[in-house]
Amino acid sequence: MSPHSASSSLVVFISLVSTSILSIKVNGMFAVTEINGSNRIDGVDLNDVGGNQIDRIDILDCRNVFFRRLLWPCGQRCSRPDKLICSGALVDENTLRKLENRIRNLLNSESPRWLRHIVQRRLKRIKRLHIEHTNLSELNNPLFRRFNLTGIVFLSNDFLHKIHLSSFNTKIALNDFRLENMKVVLVEK
Repeated sequence: MSPHSASSSLVVFISLVSTSILSIKVNGMFAVTEINGSNRIDGVDLNDVGGNQIDRIDILDCRNVFFRRLLWPCGQRCSRPDKLICSGALVDENTLRKLENRIRNLLNSESPRWLRHIVQRRLKRIKRLHIEHTNLSELNNPLFRRFNLTGIVFLSNDFLHKIHLSSFNTKIALNDFRLENMKVVLVEK
């Protein structure tokens, strides 16, 4: 079975390719992970994909293509998996809205329970947010409510003039909220 034979973008399938590579396609994005042996990944039997065993492996780490594409234009460093970095000129209101839609559609769609569980667990691990050198003019996006953020740093965002605290999960105590190297910014509830 070829990885390109899925007809629906919400179809998730797992196939073994002759080169012993596991490929997973979700919402048109591919995640490729090498496997140990012919039909096992990290000691989990791939024949039991619908069972509970698959929930215990976290195949979506910071090096995984699927997770990197899911979080684009933001990203993570493998040395700090608890930190999400949104940096560069490509980060603006539209790309953050698209990121929020991708995550919401994945978590609310008919994607498999094990995949939703893994993605939710990965998102809950993110505790720090760095927004650096972006083209954001106003931050008012419910995307960041999905994270349990305890620290937020805004660094050198020349165009940012308004931050809505309602964009963040206010049930979690913010230990670190910093605006560095910035012009006048209005922070409101």
